[in-house]
Amino acid sequence: MVFAMDRVAKYRNLISETRFPNIRLFTAPMVTSVVPILDSAGMWSDCNAETAGQCSAVAFFFAKSLNEQLEVPIGIIVSAWGGKPIEAFTSRSALKTLEDTSMLVEASEIADRHYEPVTAKMKYEKELARWRSRFEGQPSAPRPPDPPQRPLERANGPGVLFNSMINPFVGYSIQGVIWYQGEANAKTGETPYDLTLPLLIQDWRDRWQHQLSFYFVQLANFREPVSLPGSEDPWPLLQDRMRRVLDKVPGTEENLHISNSRDPTRSGTGLMPKSWTSIRWKFAPKRFLHR
Repeated sequence: MVFAMDRVAKYRNLISETRFPNIRLFTAPMVTSVVPILDSAGMWSDCNAETAGQCSAVAFFFAKSLNEQLEVPIGIIVSAWGGKPIEAFTSRSALKTLEDTSMLVEASEIADRHYEPVTAKMKYEKELARWRSRFEGQPSAPRPPDPPQRPLERANGPGVLFNSMINPFVGYSIQGVIWYQGEANAKTGETPYDLTLPLLIQDWRDRWQHQLSFYFVQLANFREPVSLPGSEDPWPLLQDRMRRVLDKVPGTEENLHISNSRDPTRSGTGLMPKSWTSIRWKFAPKRFLHR
C-alpha cells in the first residue's frame, strides 16, 4: 500500500500532468505507540504534480477512479507501513478475542514487562561493534542490527500500528477502506487470514460505529503455479483465505470485493504489480458518497 507513484518510470508523465483540484491526500507518518493516540502529524495536500509522486499508487488510482465516477470531491487518507502483519493494525482488545492472536498479545505484554532498556542497549552496542568489525565498508554487507525498542512499541507487534496509525482517525467521517496487505502473513504457522481479516474489519467497524465499505486486493500471483495437490506453500493458501472472506464476513456480500492484481492464468514476475492502471476495480462507487 505504501508503494509510491514515483517508483514506476511509466508514471512520470502522468505525475507531471496531475492536477486534480477535487482530490485531497493525507499521508500519515510511520510511527509507533504503546497506547492509542488521538492525533496524527500528517497534513492534507492537493493532488498535483508536486505531491502525486509520493502518493501511494493504489490510493492514487482509486481516488482518481472515485472522482471520475462520482464527480464529487474525494479525500484519501493513506495510513500504511509496508511489510507489517495484519495483527499490527488490529486493536489489542480485538486480538484478545481470538485464541491464536490472544497468545501473540500475551507474549508481547510478557516480553514488555521483562524488558530491560539498559541491558538491551548494552547488547545492541556489542552487536553493532561486531557488525562494524566484520562488514563496515563492504558493498554487500548485511543490515546492521536494529536499535533496541520495547516490545509494545515495535512496529510489527500486535496492536502497535492500530494505536499510532489507525486510532487517530477513529470517528473521522470516512465511508470505506481499501486494504492491500498480506505478504507478511503468508508464512507457515500464521493464524489463518480468514480469521484475522474479518477480525480487523469488525474491529474497525465497531470503532467507527459504521458499516464501512471494505475493499481489498488479493495478493499477486508472485510464484510459479502448482498443479500437484497437497502444496504447503503459504502464498496460495493465503490467497485462498482472502477469497473465503468474501463469503465469511456477515453483511459484506455487496460491499466487500476482491480484485486480483494479475491475470490468474499467468505466473508472477514480481512481488508488486506495477500496472495499477490496468486493474479492473470491482466496487460500487456510490457507497463512497457521504451519507
